Amino acid sequence: MTRAWWLNPAVIIIAAFAGQGVCRAMHVDPHAPSMVRAAVVSILAAELALVPLAMTRGAPQATMVQSGLLATAVQLFCAAAMSGGVLWVLREGPPFVFWVLPFYWISLAVLVAEIIRAIRLAPALPAGAGKP
Repeated sequence: MTRAWWLNPAVIIIAAFAGQGVCRAMHVDPHAPSMVRAAVVSILAAELALVPLAMTRGAPQATMVQSGLLATAVQLFCAAAMSGGVLWVLREGPPFVFWVLPFYWISLAVLVAEIIRAIRLAPALPAGAGKP
């Protein structure tokens, strides 16, 4: 679980550098300020999504599954709310949207991989534990 706290920001930063490199190779303006804002929004949303998993660490698999579902919802709504705030307050345009979308999907893939890992590491309920 602790690797997830640094893995999401690292993957987003690597994706930002890769995207900037592709834009430079194609002689297209990468809109660096929009890219940085989109990366910050995606990193914050991804880190906030890890809170439900951290709160239920050591819980049974069924609890971890519910925590994973909550984590993906937290990431979605945090990313949408923060992106809306950036678009409204800072009057960002299409470059911000074009950067935030791939960062969101990349961070979602990393988050889901961490959720699957957490579920696999969680203890299963012993036989008969759910029966009265």
